Amino acid sequence: MFTTTKTAALLGIGKPRLYKIIDKLRLEPVEQGRSKLITPEMLEIIQNELGAQVISCLLYTSPSPRD
Repeated sequence: MFTTTKTAALLGIGKPRLYKIIDKLRLEPVEQGRSKLITPEMLEIIQNELGAQVISCLLYTSPSPRD
């Protein structure tokens, strides 16, 4: 299990974004003292959600008349 801080770092996102995703997916991190822990199963769900949010961009460049 990973802390939310470690999970955010592993995913390359900030904790606020991680918490938004957790809320959106209605996941409930395991509380251990003051820490909230993410299970490996939750991590996989979050990774899948992030993969679905990837936005691709097609860059079109037209030939320059000077070419």
